[in-house]
Amino acid sequence: MEKKELLKSLENKLKEIDNIRNLNSKDLRFKSWHVSTFSVLKHLSANYTKEVNLFKKLNFTDTKYHRGSGAFNPSDARKYKEDLDAAEKILKSILPVKKTASKNSTKK
Repeated sequence: MEKKELLKSLENKLKEIDNIRNLNSKDLRFKSWHVSTFSVLKHLSANYTKEVNLFKKLNFTDTKYHRGSGAFNPSDARKYKEDLDAAEKILKSILPVKKTASKNSTKK
């Protein structure tokens, strides 16, 4: 894939974050998003090594031991949302900034 196509694919992955925000790290739709996003990032890795490594370190679940924790742990949901926010920032840092009219320029 060429860089332009990879960046377009990454832009689509960024848009998909809104659809997976209410899921959890065990949901198949999230897992599919995570794997495909990481695949796109690996192809861009020559130029964005730092960002790819930051994304790779996100685990979306709380890895600490919690005594008596059942299938659902509230700390997992918190960690999922925090890491999803971090992933969103990473993807935004890679994508080129689109030029828009500044609101400050209209103020007098």
